[in-house]
Amino acid sequence: MLSLNSVTVIIKGDQNIPAIMEMVVFDLVTDKGNDVSRINGYTYQLQAREENQESEFVNMIIRFVDNEDEEKKAHLKRVMTNFS
Repeated sequence: MLSLNSVTVIIKGDQNIPAIMEMVVFDLVTDKGNDVSRINGYTYQLQAREENQESEFVNMIIRFVDNEDEEKKAHLKRVMTNFS
């Protein structure tokens, strides 16, 4: 799920998973790599995708902190418009 304020991503559990409240960067890449935004955010929520300790994938919600950057916001809006 993608909004102007956050994104939900799925990551493989064997990767380096950031801690809650840790600063992260979400790379939004469109137009075959010609339109790139590096959106700063923090890890808001982590959740295993399965109900056991050996869950292979993790849901991660990233809350964006670049809310005043009009260029990044415009890029997000273009992507959201294309998928709605």
